[in-house]
Amino acid sequence: MNIPSLQPCRFTSLKDIKEKGENFEFRSVRIIAKVNSFEMSAKSAIISNGDDKMVIDISLVPEKEMIIKKKYEFLGELKKENDEVVLGVRTFRAIDDDHDKNLYEITTKLLNKLMDSYDSKKSIEEEQMEVDG
Repeated sequence: MNIPSLQPCRFTSLKDIKEKGENFEFRSVRIIAKVNSFEMSAKSAIISNGDDKMVIDISLVPEKEMIIKKKYEFLGELKKENDEVVLGVRTFRAIDDDHDKNLYEITTKLLNKLMDSYDSKKSIEEEQMEVDG
């Protein structure tokens, strides 16, 4: 069985995922987006943020209604299905106001900067360990 190794959860946006494409495959992410359509029987929904849209798989989430045009924070793993990046949602919560969204966006930028510096430092340490052997 081929089990992908998961990276640390990243706060991101639909725009980043669309731009980076396959670099996000099997990555755990947190995304804030609006629900455009919701089909409980199909266990899927379409979410959007601005002009960017994505299909989400909600088969792992206990049956819970989503309100169309409401903002939610989704947590799950990205996967590729039929040449399309899809978010396999593990959990989600409603975002009640723009304060949550603004705080999320600020936190996203700061946290990703921190994680990127950690990743590059970790890579340097791993290379050094190989040299030291």
